[in-house]
Amino acid sequence: MPAGPADGPDHRGSQDGPDMLSAGCPTRQVLDRVAGRWTMLVLLALEEGPRGFSALQRRVEGVSHKVLTQTLRALERDGLVDREVFATTPVTVEYRLTVLGTELSGVVDGIREWAYARIDVVEAARARYDERPRRPGPVTPVTPVHGDLRARPPRRTGGSAGAGGGTSPG
Repeated sequence: MPAGPADGPDHRGSQDGPDMLSAGCPTRQVLDRVAGRWTMLVLLALEEGPRGFSALQRRVEGVSHKVLTQTLRALERDGLVDREVFATTPVTVEYRLTVLGTELSGVVDGIREWAYARIDVVEAARARYDERPRRPGPVTPVTPVHGDLRARPPRRTGGSAGAGGGTSPG
């Protein structure tokens, strides 16, 4: 039975389940998390086994301390990564995939394998695209948008506006 107004918004689009193409579908949050470059790379690194923060940062080349911290916190919040703190001096922290994270890393691994197998095709398509002559696009008139300070129409104080434009009384 489809959800009604009493059940909250219906994001399914059909009786088959969620519809990610619907703007209000909560599964878009999952897509936003998974589609991030650093999320995929962290999942792949943790697929190799538990790692401390520094080891993870070395393995995922190019990720900053701040971005790695944000990514790990988001993954932990979503139940994809567990964080374990060891009472050592200094404190040691280790990250590992949860069961849910392991499931997702399998999907990400499929994307990695596809990328490895198809990178030559993608690069060739890019080269063909970049070599194409540029076609001039249609001329689009610039229309002032309300709130755009660069295209503000002159201010009027009473009377009707003429076709000639005019200026504000000073």
